Amino acid sequence: MIPPLVTLAHFKRDRRIDASNVYWDEDAEPKLMLATDIVMNHCKLTAIPPDWLTSTAPDDRYIKREFVPVVEVPASPPVSPVPTMFVIVPGNIQAAILLVAAELFEKREAALANPISPQIENLLCGFRLPSMA
Repeated sequence: MIPPLVTLAHFKRDRRIDASNVYWDEDAEPKLMLATDIVMNHCKLTAIPPDWLTSTAPDDRYIKREFVPVVEVPASPPVSPVPTMFVIVPGNIQAAILLVAAELFEKREAALANPISPQIENLLCGFRLPSMA
């Protein structure tokens, strides 16, 4: 499972929720995870693409998540520790996750048939892998 690609702090800023208000945190965190899954599934991505990973910490303009990639380690010889990687999430993906999370957050009582609106589809069209007919 892919970790949430948008931080709780970013979501709260987007929803205009005061950062010190922790009342909604328990509700928002699972929705960020679900929104990430929905967007990545729509893009037919089952893992974080390698070109989103960097070993140097990006500046504050980007959403960054520390990420330790899973690497198969052979029994011998010993391997040096895997470096911490940072995920630089493209802006369109961030925007789509925030929109889907907001939809899930605001309409938590209603069953959403399709949380991917036409606007979100437009944001994601460059990331969606084409299907074979």
